[in-house]
Amino acid sequence: MVDEALGAFGHGRFLADTVITPPGRNQNFAGVTTSGAAVFAKLMDPDRPGSQRALRRAVCFEALYEGNALNSHLRWPRTIGFTNSPAVHLTEWFPSARTGAQVADADQFGPELCRAAGAALGELHGARFVDDAPPESSAKVFPALDFFTGLSLPYYTSCSGGLLQMWALLQSDRELHAALGRVRSGAVVPVPTHGDIRLDQFLVTDEGALLLVDWEEFGMGDPAQDVGAFVGEWIHRIVSAGLKEALGSGEGGFSDTVMAECVERSLDKAKANIKEFWGSYRESAKGEDPDFVDRVVACCGWHLFDRVLAAVAGQCELAAPSRAGRYRAWLASEPQAFRGADRT
Repeated sequence: MVDEALGAFGHGRFLADTVITPPGRNQNFAGVTTSGAAVFAKLMDPDRPGSQRALRRAVCFEALYEGNALNSHLRWPRTIGFTNSPAVHLTEWFPSARTGAQVADADQFGPELCRAAGAALGELHGARFVDDAPPESSAKVFPALDFFTGLSLPYYTSCSGGLLQMWALLQSDRELHAALGRVRSGAVVPVPTHGDIRLDQFLVTDEGALLLVDWEEFGMGDPAQDVGAFVGEWIHRIVSAGLKEALGSGEGGFSDTVMAECVERSLDKAKANIKEFWGSYRESAKGEDPDFVDRVVACCGWHLFDRVLAAVAGQCELAAPSRAGRYRAWLASEPQAFRGADRT
């Protein structure tokens, strides 16, 4: 099916000895074709709900954004072609590029790349489309409040033991429920958003260019979702690194004090990254939103919970339930406590 799509757009077929199969929720193939082009092919799972919608959003993003005057900071692998049945999306492939997560793991995702990410997201959020409007975003920052009173039977039966234990913690946290209700009640002026920001959604090329990939959740939504998710990625890394160090510490065993000391040691570097990202975003984005910082903090907080939910989805039991408590403050506390980030 993929070779047929490649042929339809003049690229013949994949050379078998060049093909790799990158992981993902779709069937992904990447390689060099008989035309000499390096192509990334995404075959959408026809049995996955929303696969056609995801393809339409990805294609819609590029079609709308190509004609936008603002196109100096945001970069992405360009579309080569697509077919609807089967749903195949062909884009440029950068064989030696690393994901942002891989670069961060190597301690090389520094202030310069964070500044590039801020400028790219600011440009995206400031884009205005005159002739056509993007669809409403399907990405939901926060889960339905119904999840905090009970899980549907199909979802319940699909959950691992660790995931059920995590939901039990969340469902018993009334302060968190109230904070979610406050956040969801606010009115937001929607702008074009990516909708699924994580460090592994960025690619860094050999030349140091930063590309943003996977536009399947593109649409009009709350810009705080994208910004909060990026900040949340760094907070998640700080807490995870601190937890790992604290659990491995032989001095006094694990405690909140040891945890805090371990987190503090990695905080300064992350602060520099967040500061550069935030400053660049504010320079690039348009408009004033008095509640923006509050929503960024809340979206950051839920992104952290979301990472924990994803991590425990395959676990029989919740290995470190205390980690959830580190994250709840970002949602349950008064957002003003974190407003210092707007100045630093």
